[in-house]
Amino acid sequence: MQFDPETWERVAPSKEVQLHLAAFETAQDPTTGEVYGEFYDAQLQQREFGVIDFEKETRTTFGKTDKSYVALGLSTDGFLYGIASDGYLYKIDKTNGKETQIGSTGVTLLDEDGSYSGQSGEIDAKTNTFYWTCVDAQQNAALYTVDLKTGAATKISDFPNNDMFVGLIVPKPKAAEGAPAAAEEMTADPSASPMFRRLLRTANRRTTLQAFRFTEKSKLRKIQRNNSEFSSLSKEF
Repeated sequence: MQFDPETWERVAPSKEVQLHLAAFETAQDPTTGEVYGEFYDAQLQQREFGVIDFEKETRTTFGKTDKSYVALGLSTDGFLYGIASDGYLYKIDKTNGKETQIGSTGVTLLDEDGSYSGQSGEIDAKTNTFYWTCVDAQQNAALYTVDLKTGAATKISDFPNNDMFVGLIVPKPKAAEGAPAAAEEMTADPSASPMFRRLLRTANRRTTLQAFRFTEKSKLRKIQRNNSEFSSLSKEF
């Protein structure tokens, strides 16, 4: 199923997908949009790393693994970093899947039955900070940052209701740092604009102007002549 993240309305019907396309955890490259993840192979026997295209429902494979990753993120150094269910941070080569153990997060994830809870992680490309929405073995949920050099996790805050977050993503900035902010509280003075003065001169004396009103897209709504609409202009900025 697909949902609009702004309204949470369903925008596509549910459908069956092959299980080898279902990711345990993903990380997105903010520059290319490519989505990396951990999946089952086609026989559902072996975990492996791959790059998936969710729209086309296809993916590639670039390595095998015997670990269960609960959080993945793509660093500015070009490597994937992942927290496995053993509580350790690993550096993963996204060309061949080679895993290098970095260090312990200091958080225990596996309970007495060897199970772990759903959670996620992502690296903010702007700061190269690894954020982790962790649920530990005692079902305590909290937001952590993870040191990519040592693996050590630092708690930022507990989730008051032990909320569980999966599929974490850091949105790409809408504009570069230092770019002008979006315009707010815009107003228009038709009398100060040569365009409006020319427009008014083309109308006869009986012309009346109504609703010189701008929306966020700066649209001139109505120009009325003899109490009937005769023109509608739209200007996108």
